[in-house]
Amino acid sequence: MESISPSLTGAGTIEVEAKAKAEVQATIVVKDIVYPFPYPVGIGIPYLVSEQGVLKQIRRKKVVIRHNTNGYEAVAFVGKNFALVPNELVEEMTEKAVTAYNLSMLKKSKDRYENTLRIDLLSDRLAEVQEGDIVQFGVSIRNSIDGTSCLAVDLFSYRLTCRNGATVKDTNLSFAVKHIGNPQEIVKAFHRALAEVMERFDDLLKLYRRMANTALTEEHARRLLALKLPEMYYAHTGIRVRDDKVEVREGTTLWYAFNGITYVLTHRSRASPLARSYMSHRLHRVMQAIVSA
Repeated sequence: MESISPSLTGAGTIEVEAKAKAEVQATIVVKDIVYPFPYPVGIGIPYLVSEQGVLKQIRRKKVVIRHNTNGYEAVAFVGKNFALVPNELVEEMTEKAVTAYNLSMLKKSKDRYENTLRIDLLSDRLAEVQEGDIVQFGVSIRNSIDGTSCLAVDLFSYRLTCRNGATVKDTNLSFAVKHIGNPQEIVKAFHRALAEVMERFDDLLKLYRRMANTALTEEHARRLLALKLPEMYYAHTGIRVRDDKVEVREGTTLWYAFNGITYVLTHRSRASPLARSYMSHRLHRVMQAIVSA
């Protein structure tokens, strides 16, 4: 994606300097800016300015615009059908959900550009995966204004023993809607999905209990290693690789290995909030595939 350095040139029109990877610079004018909700984040039509000063529309593209204390900035180029759902709106919807569903806020995080948002919420539902090992269930909400994430509601689990958090993306256990179409309809779908996802806590508990009762084999270990996570994520899994030979510590379960990875994701990873979500999604998919085989 181009790096964008914007400057305000007039009401409703923004001129920016776009610098592509090939170091070719071009002047972009953004017009017809629309703010679909009462927040300082809008979307406009980009035009390329020729050397003669003629405007030529960049087809199949829009530009997300944000107004902050320093003026206007262009956040990202997106597809022509992109529907903007501001993070501020998602935060407000989340605050209402906390009250409506008796949830509690665990953590809210954004990337360094504040383009992406992740909010982890806990319900009052707790259950034992195995004796003395209690998990609290909730939901994780994510969104972006730059097209890097859908508006989504994922199941979320929080292991009390080590305070590990993990998100689940699954057809039956999560909801995601692309930023395409009418933003108002996307918001309505979000409200419906929140209640539906919270009804699937038992399905996730069943998965975890099966993992706790399944011994980790060399084949399972290889499938986890195939995720190609950084080496530190496998340090507490009971998996060791020596001279390309995979070894598994005796007595290790899928649940133990899973928690070893989510421990690093929660407490040591320097990845962005969305990147951690995506790694957790992939981990859950592998575990589901193993226990379902």
